[in-house]
Amino acid sequence: MNPLSPMYGASYASSSQTNRANPYFNGYNTHHAPEKKSTFNEIAPWALLVGVLMFADLDKIFSSIKNIFNPKPKPTPKPKPTTVQGVRKWMTAQGIQHKYGHINYEANKLKQADAVKVTTYGGGNTNNNAQLHKDAAAKWNDMKQAAKAAGHDIDLNYAYRSKVEQQSQFDKAVTSNNGDEAEAAKTVAPAGHSEHETGYAIDVFERNSPYGQKFEDSASYQWLKANAHKYGFVQSFKPGNKQGIGAEAWHWRFEGTPKAKAVFTNAHKVDNL
Repeated sequence: MNPLSPMYGASYASSSQTNRANPYFNGYNTHHAPEKKSTFNEIAPWALLVGVLMFADLDKIFSSIKNIFNPKPKPTPKPKPTTVQGVRKWMTAQGIQHKYGHINYEANKLKQADAVKVTTYGGGNTNNNAQLHKDAAAKWNDMKQAAKAAGHDIDLNYAYRSKVEQQSQFDKAVTSNNGDEAEAAKTVAPAGHSEHETGYAIDVFERNSPYGQKFEDSASYQWLKANAHKYGFVQSFKPGNKQGIGAEAWHWRFEGTPKAKAVFTNAHKVDNL
């Protein structure tokens, strides 16, 4: 049959139409399924991942994955100092200015605008022009009255001391210790390093106490240990304190306001070692 004859052409066209209607016929291979187009939802996650990887810090990603399965051991904390010299080295390393363990308070000296007059009896002398920070003075008066009501007659030996006055006290202590400043500093702070210079510290004594009785052996001291905190006062130098300063049962500092407590932040750091 002539392939160009009308009959042949009709037969071919009919066959083509039949094959195009068959979904598995692609015109050249009847054994292949038609190509399936990917949808956006299938492509988007992979495209996003590729984009992230292009701009991400792969080192950090792989490092994070590695740390999940192989976590780094936590560093062993340094042991806390247990000796006076160790504590003082720690204070220096922490930027806490001190001299023989006494913290520097020159930036916190009493401002005259905050000062009020109180009466002290140190050295057997009555001083009606002594000073304290007004907040400490108010609470001292409250505490004194409460102690008296409980049968304890306490009063002030010393309150605020200027840097000049503190230097005089320290010089006397050095002389008494044959020129040994370190030994003198166990009982008297060097100038610029005394809590008295802040106007928040007081030295207390008991009136009419038995002759020769130490304040730490008095009933008044026991009352202060149990009650002073109610008025914002804490004992600065307890026996065995970490600053290496001699115990002072009579020396108390006022921390009853946020401002006052902030002054003694470094002292708390040392106490909490």
